[in-house]
Amino acid sequence: MPDRYEPQARRSGVAGDEREMPHNEEAEQALLAALLHSNKSFDAVVDFVRPEHFYLPVHGRIYEAIGKLIDRGEKANPVALVNFFEHDEDLVEVGAKQYLAGLSRNVITTANNAHYGALIVDLYKRRELIALAREIADAASLPSIDETADAIAKGAEQTLFDILDPGSKSGGAISMGDSARAALAQSEHAYKNHGRLIGLPTGITALDNKLGGLKPKLFYVLGARPSMGKTALADTAGKAAAVALAAEAAKVGKKPKIVLSFALEGTHEELSHRRLAAETYTDLTSLQRGQLSNAKWGDLNEAVQRFDEIPFWTDDQPGLTVSDVRQRARRLHRIGSGVGLIIVDHIQKMAGSLEAMRRGETSVVTEISDGLQKLAKELGCPVLALSQLGRELERRDDKRPMLSDLRQSGAIEQDADVVMFLYRDEYYAERSEPVQKDGEDVERFGERYSRWEERVARGKNRADVIVAKQRNGPIGTVPVRVDMSMAIMTNMPDPEDALNWCIAMAKRETRYSDAA
Repeated sequence: MPDRYEPQARRSGVAGDEREMPHNEEAEQALLAALLHSNKSFDAVVDFVRPEHFYLPVHGRIYEAIGKLIDRGEKANPVALVNFFEHDEDLVEVGAKQYLAGLSRNVITTANNAHYGALIVDLYKRRELIALAREIADAASLPSIDETADAIAKGAEQTLFDILDPGSKSGGAISMGDSARAALAQSEHAYKNHGRLIGLPTGITALDNKLGGLKPKLFYVLGARPSMGKTALADTAGKAAAVALAAEAAKVGKKPKIVLSFALEGTHEELSHRRLAAETYTDLTSLQRGQLSNAKWGDLNEAVQRFDEIPFWTDDQPGLTVSDVRQRARRLHRIGSGVGLIIVDHIQKMAGSLEAMRRGETSVVTEISDGLQKLAKELGCPVLALSQLGRELERRDDKRPMLSDLRQSGAIEQDADVVMFLYRDEYYAERSEPVQKDGEDVERFGERYSRWEERVARGKNRADVIVAKQRNGPIGTVPVRVDMSMAIMTNMPDPEDALNWCIAMAKRETRYSDAA
């Protein structure tokens, strides 16, 4: 390896401890040597190794210079770098030219780049943890009226998270001109896509037209009472988004971003039964019991093969906190090609931090809502969170949800960029069949019963997605075609197409009945 040198100042652990902080100078040299030998190997580490991760500052500066040259399309080698470091104070004694040449001569292989990079990052995190421990010890040993123990712990928790996931700090201030160019680029993209905005599809065309799709960095909330079908609608959106992400990646030959669904209430097997039922128009109960025709089994196996091509992942670990969701999403965001959409089902099944739980349920939901909104911005993807609605609406004659029906609606309504509700009148109509009252004549009862039958017919296989809030768009109601027996949510057919849709479904089911 090249000649060694002592950095200007050795960093020690806690006060009074002269032990060197964890580092591996040889690993840093080996990585830099490999990069100088093969600039293409820079791709293996550029996404997770940063200049500040290096223990020796000059190594960080060399790494940064290599990256800048590569970005400019120039060759990064000792000859090109020597002008940058000829007068570097850390290399005066050994000489920049000699040190850089020594690096390039001592390369063994570029195959271990990722390993060296991971080791350098791990040692950096260890140094940061030691420094954080010192800061916590100093702060905790000096009682202060202005800084309570809870405040110290909260600050340390955020710092700790930033150490473990340094990629979480993204964005920052942007100039007015740059911001305007980014906005104009979105408009140009929409123009090229015939007026559609850049959001991911939901699988419901009318809803896409209303929302412009699920847009990056926005926080969406879908609220409903139980049995309305909010999981089915979220899954429909998740699949449509995943298919779109896969198609977009295929055009440019890249690995697609994934849709990540947190199923906090059910299991991934239960969700897969729903997805298979919807994909193959299979009765969900028959699928769960395995009471299927040979033809249907064939369709299901084909559906499984299609699902292999869809980047839709499910995490069914219960009781996750918003911090857990953030860490798991960021982990997949780092190790893969990124996360394109996050779905949380549902907010009330998430756990809060100990501090929030001590303050009560409202504080827990506030913490979760705020955290999910921030996560959307940090990862640059939409977050769709489902929310249970309060029981109060069940006591109203008109059970169509309103913003005030959101449990702890103040926090959720404030944080959400878009608030939607799902309502199925069929659910309530079927449970309110009229009964003849004492003293009521047959004719009057018959009129009431006819009105009820009309209501049931109007609501049959229909759900309404009510867009109750949208910061930068219209509100209103979007009808959706639904069949809860198959967990299907799809576009509402045009009136002239409705009969054809019903005939097609009848023929499909007849085919499977005959095959059985």
